Amino acid sequence: MTTTTGTPELSLGPAAEAQWARLRRQLEYADGFWLGFAFSASPAEVRVLQRRTENVLRARARRQQVLWPESPDALIAQAVHLAELSTEGALGCVWLTCLAVDDAGAHGGQWQRAWDRALLALNQAREPLRRQLVAGLVVAAPHSVRPRVREAAPDLWSIRSLVIDLPGASGLPAPPDRPAERAPEPITRDRAQHMAAERPRQGATGSSPKARDLLRRADRLLAGGDPPQAIEPAQEALSLARAAHDPELVATILAVLADAESRSDDVGAATDHIAEAIELRRAMDDAAALAALLDRSADLALARGDLAAATAAYDESLTIRRRLLDTYGDTPQALRDLTVSLDKLGDTRLQAGDLAAATAAYDESLTIARRLLDTYGDTPQALRDLTVSLGRVAALRREAGDEAAVAALEAEAAALAPRLARLVEAPSKPAPPARTTAD
Repeated sequence: MTTTTGTPELSLGPAAEAQWARLRRQLEYADGFWLGFAFSASPAEVRVLQRRTENVLRARARRQQVLWPESPDALIAQAVHLAELSTEGALGCVWLTCLAVDDAGAHGGQWQRAWDRALLALNQAREPLRRQLVAGLVVAAPHSVRPRVREAAPDLWSIRSLVIDLPGASGLPAPPDRPAERAPEPITRDRAQHMAAERPRQGATGSSPKARDLLRRADRLLAGGDPPQAIEPAQEALSLARAAHDPELVATILAVLADAESRSDDVGAATDHIAEAIELRRAMDDAAALAALLDRSADLALARGDLAAATAAYDESLTIRRRLLDTYGDTPQALRDLTVSLDKLGDTRLQAGDLAAATAAYDESLTIARRLLDTYGDTPQALRDLTVSLGRVAALRREAGDEAAVAALEAEAAALAPRLARLVEAPSKPAPPARTTAD
């Protein structure tokens, strides 16, 4: 293939071509605002996707705008003002692209801090972006940014339509075929309880240590931005853990396998494995782990377009987290977990058109976020959470026509901004050496 200037185009290789096919389908069928993330180490590959995007849009009489900031400050500024872009001229897609990384071994470097601030700004602007940017938005970043998105921009991540991972080098061979996993026997409540009762004493079998080694390998591949390659070691670990009759390890591996599958766009397999993990955690009466799995089940239901199933799962997760608070008392993490459940349930209620239920959930979440900050002091997470919560509630108050409440909420959020900026801009201390612990 050649470009419009007649020069040969970079050969992407089968893995990256498959990612392009997914982006092309999104461009061809999407209408209005949508959000995608592209993680890559190769500017050349990203430019190929941008040229191809431009060609697809041109055929539909639409245009593309590419933002490629060349400094950390420019990245922050473009993220802050993204919702103010002009949409004149049939804008079809915007790329916010920055693949620069800090030097190897640098902790809390300038690009890492810039991405944290840029993601926070985009998260705060989620609703204005949805209202004003009537086009696709693709955020292209290094693979190292991916795990930071969920922490710095959880609301933005929750509305993503597309995530693509580019291998980072041209012409890469296709990944080796993975052996098909034997379909697992369906886990029923009785079978899960039977597995728990039959669990051998630690050391009774040699299978679990190998399974844990494979699990760690799958985790490393996921952290490195290679979900498809994490599937095979997770599947092998799962087989060994099943043979060892270790239900707790099986449940842990199922969750990791489902993560790899969902990030590889195999939502059906991920749904089945999360359902099995849920039944195991129910049988073990592991309430905290069960609540987390229910949240993931709900996320997958949303990916399938099943709003009712997502709402039911979020509702059960919220009930469990309330019970945990009543039983064990307040802790910062338990309170934050409760706000997450309330926010997610509020999102689904809002999508279902139940404004009263959504408002109640968001209001309660806001009350807890304020309480967390007042009780435990300023932290980046607490300030971000409260800022986002204020934005959600303000959006609903605006829909209700309560401009006085909107003004008060926005003023409260504005007062938090300099406090958060001071913490984010403060020099980061090197991380202490990680302690090693036995499994």
